[in-house]
Amino acid sequence: MRRVEKKAERYVYRGRVVNLRVDTLFFPDTGRTVDFEVVEYAPAVTILPITREGNIVFTRQYRHALGRTILELPAGKCDHGEEDALEAARRELAEETGYRAGSWEFLLSYYVAPGYSTERMSFWIARDLEPGEQDLDPDEVLEVEEIPEEEALSMVLSGQFEDAKTIIGLTYYFLRKQLPDDGS
Repeated sequence: MRRVEKKAERYVYRGRVVNLRVDTLFFPDTGRTVDFEVVEYAPAVTILPITREGNIVFTRQYRHALGRTILELPAGKCDHGEEDALEAARRELAEETGYRAGSWEFLLSYYVAPGYSTERMSFWIARDLEPGEQDLDPDEVLEVEEIPEEEALSMVLSGQFEDAKTIIGLTYYFLRKQLPDDGS
């Protein structure tokens, strides 16, 4: 493994959602100095809400970067990077869908794009859902949509989802359901 020394760090942009930092790194083994761009983003959460009827709750949300709406699981960032992941998941589920969950289960956690971003996604399953009122952020334009688990699985397998967190979370969830319970 090559050694790396961080020689400098500077911010070229600080925003409401992301910061862009440029790190100057020195690689002693090669004698090279290289600038790396890093997108700083708060930890985030994705929720897989399952109704008592076995439907998965999705949001059809407008995504400005794409210029259109896409179907995805409810998600959001931990406020100010200080909010606990489960607390953020509870808040985001309620805000985006109106649902409150009676039980929560941690599913997995992963880095979204470790080549250039600090964002770490925590994935939660929410069950025993009780309906309520949405409390959308001013920049959120979305509709709630419930899809039976079997249909959601078919949609994953046929490539109908375009959102990585939704694809990763659903795939992991459905694969895990196929494994025998080992009691751990």
